[in-house]
Amino acid sequence: MLLVAVLLSGCGGRAPAPTADVLIYCPATLKALAQRVSGRLAAGSDVNVRLAPVRPSHVVSTVMGLRKGDFVVCTEGRISTALTEAGLVKRSYDVGRLELGVVARAETSLAALTADGAALGAGAREGSLGQALSRAIPAALRDPITANLRHRTERSGELVRLVGLGSLDAAFVWNTTDLPPGVAYYSVPELQSAGCPLLLLQLTCSQQPERTLATMHELLARGRQWLVPVSATALPEGATDGE
Repeated sequence: MLLVAVLLSGCGGRAPAPTADVLIYCPATLKALAQRVSGRLAAGSDVNVRLAPVRPSHVVSTVMGLRKGDFVVCTEGRISTALTEAGLVKRSYDVGRLELGVVARAETSLAALTADGAALGAGAREGSLGQALSRAIPAALRDPITANLRHRTERSGELVRLVGLGSLDAAFVWNTTDLPPGVAYYSVPELQSAGCPLLLLQLTCSQQPERTLATMHELLARGRQWLVPVSATALPEGATDGE
């Protein structure tokens, strides 16, 4: 919240003048991926894009409370749904798709991860990463894999780190290539349909001049391929769904 306050300092008490500064919120756990999106937007226009990472649980309350800002980067899920239901979303842009797979020290399979004593990591039960896994695991393997889960977090970077340290044998994460020595990402056939859309939400509370929003809309309308690949996305460490 402190970062958001700093970014918005000087705006209180008076109606802000039109500006070419575009403010994009994102869950702090999605910061690395949101930087990629905001960087591409800045490179394709003459606007100054500012990124405001916020704790995942505070994204919606921050936007609703401040009623300032232009976009939110998030995955399809609780944040996008809550902002839409609150009437704060003008347009929604699908800018890519995160692939779900496994990080481990050796190539593995879902069947191998059901072995007794395997220590696994996964997303939080209510998070997009955790829910994607729950939907993707075949029914016959769901119970033994769930029984082997030792650590749950929506932070893919943390799961990768624990696999690298040997605290976990494997972990389910969004595709990443930023890995410690001896750890690799593996695409698992059973999980390939479990990807999660990455969204850029244009906010109704934006006070940007129409020409600025029109420029951003034009950039996004050119196609999502220049932002984030639809699959096999190379994500920096720490990039997760953020919910």
